[in-house]
Amino acid sequence: MLRLREMRSALEKAKTQGVSMQRRLVLYWFSMALAILAAVLLVVSLTGVFSNTAQKFGQSLTIQKHNTTSALAGQMDQLTAQSIALSEELTRELDKQLAAGGRTFSALNDDPGAIAAVETALYPTLNTYLKSSACSGAVFCLDATANTALPGAATSRAGLYLRYSALRAIGATDQHVTCFRGTAETARSAQVQMHNRWNPELNVQAVPGYTQLLRASDGRLAERCLWTGRIALPDTWESVTLLCVPLLDSAGNVRGICGAELSDLYFCLTYPAVDSAYGSMVTVLAPIDGDRLLLGQAMIGSPGGSYLTADGTLTCKTGRYYNTYSDGSRTYLGLHEPIGATDAAGRKLAAVVLVPDAGLRTLEARSRMVWIAGSLVFLAARAYISVATAKKHNTNINRKLGVTSREELMLYIDLFRRCGRLDEIAAPRAEDTARCTT
Repeated sequence: MLRLREMRSALEKAKTQGVSMQRRLVLYWFSMALAILAAVLLVVSLTGVFSNTAQKFGQSLTIQKHNTTSALAGQMDQLTAQSIALSEELTRELDKQLAAGGRTFSALNDDPGAIAAVETALYPTLNTYLKSSACSGAVFCLDATANTALPGAATSRAGLYLRYSALRAIGATDQHVTCFRGTAETARSAQVQMHNRWNPELNVQAVPGYTQLLRASDGRLAERCLWTGRIALPDTWESVTLLCVPLLDSAGNVRGICGAELSDLYFCLTYPAVDSAYGSMVTVLAPIDGDRLLLGQAMIGSPGGSYLTADGTLTCKTGRYYNTYSDGSRTYLGLHEPIGATDAAGRKLAAVVLVPDAGLRTLEARSRMVWIAGSLVFLAARAYISVATAKKHNTNINRKLGVTSREELMLYIDLFRRCGRLDEIAAPRAEDTARCTT
């Protein structure tokens, strides 16, 4: 009788415990784990942990933009001041040379000998300027030509254009100077090698803003300087940006221009790409037209691994930590700031720092994967704990029933079933019910 009561009790417990209880325990603990995880993710999202990568990226860009703006603005301001001084010095030397020859400035037209003499006399001043300035070339152009009867004489002007050939490291004292434009007599007299694309005169048609500088008749010299933006250097594969400053006579009339050259190679060497965890940070000097960055007229520093090229237009979309620049097919992230200079078209020049968007997207994806992996590990740990807890609970039940496993308990029940006595276990006996009632 006692064994029947134990088996009956075991059957009732087997019906209510066993696998179903184990599943309920696992489900309970897993639900608790999900709730805890959801709460943690909510707190993390509200505190901005997921945006931390973008914020740090914005901080890095801000620092680099500040450094780039300071460097570019300082270089351009220094070149402007030096070019104004160059204009004044060339004017004094030109007046001295004209006076020595008993000529007027207009008499230089159709007089190749007088032009060669003037260029030779002005060569030392221009050469000194080139070697003492942060530029790749120096030029002056006079509003005169050696032969007004030649085709193209309307845009051909006498002048001297010196530039470095085969640029090496910036700051090297042994840079090779060549004569890109100027008379052969001047080159021979100065013992300077002719450029392989040498020409005696300059084509001013290729210089944006040249005509407007000649026509300007008022304002201080510092207010009449302009940058051309990026232009193709005639007869070469190179591109340059020119700083143009008027050459004035004593009455304030413009007799030509002078200034500095920044070649694309020189710019690349001066502003190398800055490696960062987000990719190569590239320096760009570009005109800004509204929300458009004009890359086709920009000077670009060393591109590093960004594959940034000086072509097309990037539309700027302002963001919280950084801006997005895109032309529809390529996208860059960065910041820009005007530097107080304008190009020949009156557009503001800006210092720009650009980074391919792939770098930041990769870091953000990596950060998300870390959180996902951590969450999965957390859920797996909670599931393991849940299963272990359920197994321990079932083990305690089996121990109290005097069996080693649920399979053993079910074996006993099966034996009673085969003996036809399962009903005695499953249903309470009348005397037991009466006893329980009493």
